[in-house]
Amino acid sequence: MDRNFIDQFIEEILTEAGLDFDGSPELKSNFLSLFSYELRRRIGIFAVRELDAASFRDFQKLVRNNPSQDLLNVIDFLRARLPNFTEIAAKAIFDFKCEIIEKARELKANATAPVG
Repeated sequence: MDRNFIDQFIEEILTEAGLDFDGSPELKSNFLSLFSYELRRRIGIFAVRELDAASFRDFQKLVRNNPSQDLLNVIDFLRARLPNFTEIAAKAIFDFKCEIIEKARELKANATAPVG
């Protein structure tokens, strides 16, 4: 699961949610970057919660020693420590996708609701 996979997945979510950003490539790019970052953050949070104390300390050392740690290194670390990492990541991805689609529906409904 690398950055390109996540970016591609976010693109698919935006399309499925019907978000076209008024045809603005710059606005879409900004949201793609924001959502991609947020999804990576959530996967990390879901996974870190599952680490035992020793693995959590190792994780802290990993990110403390290199705060801009490459995503693949972090994922490799989590996969090595969590046999169910794929399921954890899938849950985080599914929840995020549902949230984005639901919020897009709410925005569309509010945008088309009569003012009154």
